[in-house]
Amino acid sequence: MRIYRLMMKIRNKFRYAAKGLKILLKDSSVLLQTGIAVIAVAASFLFHFEDYEKLAVFILCVIVIGTECVNSVVEYMAEQMDPAKDPAIGKIKDMMAGAVLCVSIGALIAGVWMLLRHI
Repeated sequence: MRIYRLMMKIRNKFRYAAKGLKILLKDSSVLLQTGIAVIAVAASFLFHFEDYEKLAVFILCVIVIGTECVNSVVEYMAEQMDPAKDPAIGKIKDMMAGAVLCVSIGALIAGVWMLLRHI
């Protein structure tokens, strides 16, 4: 009986996670980052990157998309509050957008660096 309850708990966690992912994939920023990631991974195959380079591109894409997901969650939470009453909300949203930009620029630099080796 304990194992059954544990398995049901795990199944429910995956169900909630899938529900959250479905919501996130409707966000335009997450969709944009996902589209760019698909192009980047495809390019790594097209330009015959080494396996470790393909893996690096994939991991960087996951990091960028994950950061964008966190940004979307923070923005959603911030929108539930009244920005007129608390000016810190705008600052928090800007900081999260800056974090996404920082990670994205780093991933772009690494991707271009790897790409230049194959051109």
